[in-house]
Amino acid sequence: MKKKLLLLVILLAIVAGVYFYLFYKQENKSETVGNNGNSSLDATNWNVYRNTKYNYEVSYLADWKGAEAESDASFAVIYKDKGDMGSLYVAVKVFENIEQETPQDWWKEQDKKDDAQYEFLGTLSINGGITGYHYREINGLLSHHVIFSKDREIFELSSPLMQQKFLQFVNSFKFLK
Repeated sequence: MKKKLLLLVILLAIVAGVYFYLFYKQENKSETVGNNGNSSLDATNWNVYRNTKYNYEVSYLADWKGAEAESDASFAVIYKDKGDMGSLYVAVKVFENIEQETPQDWWKEQDKKDDAQYEFLGTLSINGGITGYHYREINGLLSHHVIFSKDREIFELSSPLMQQKFLQFVNSFKFLK
């Protein structure tokens, strides 16, 4: 009897593992951002956060808020306060890129500074034709990060949101003329 129960538990664990693997792979199979055909973005009722120092804007849901750090325009956060549940957020960080590193080289250096591990999910087109590099943390918060550069700055958009919702924010990012 114990052998049958053990065999049943092992079989259920294998089935659950296969299901999780297939589901996980399906969810992360492809991504479309910017002008690549993402038709699920309806930003008609969204608000806009503008940063005039770094000349960009990003749209966000009407029940969210946008703010930048009091003393530092290089860090902005768009968030939804959920009371005792914490908050949902998308962070926009801007770093000087004096040495004009590629976003990939810059990311490798930043990655060495923490214990998190990341996987590369692919490239995407940021509005304006700039190539972004999409990474996801594979331990900890499972946060998404999109890194790209313009002029002498590296931009990092990051969030622990689900991939589809995060990419809607990324899709709304644009540089001002």
